[in-house]
Amino acid sequence: MFATLILRSGSSFVFLAAVYVSLNGIENLHNRLIVAGVVLLYTGLGIASVLQAFYFLHRVERLELECRRLVHQTRPDRLSQVIVTEVAHCRLPREAALWIELLFLAFLALLGLAQICNG
Repeated sequence: MFATLILRSGSSFVFLAAVYVSLNGIENLHNRLIVAGVVLLYTGLGIASVLQAFYFLHRVERLELECRRLVHQTRPDRLSQVIVTEVAHCRLPREAALWIELLFLAFLALLGLAQICNG
């Protein structure tokens, strides 16, 4: 789990650094604004994707809670408890990865907006 989060953070940081260097390396103001606009478009699409994934994981969490409630109401067997626990173990790392992705997308949006406002 931690290796995935570290890899995602590292790759997002490298991408953020590449965008920063490319935005500051472009001398022509018009080209810099075009690149900043494309970065903002990419950020908007990424944020929409992350919000959709959060919505999906929220639904999975609601199903997980409903399954837990049903398992405790009926005769709980070991298999059903294991399945519900495995769903939680699959959901939580994905949520952490989405929070990291959202953080770096916010940084990208701020970087793009700063370049547009500076221009």
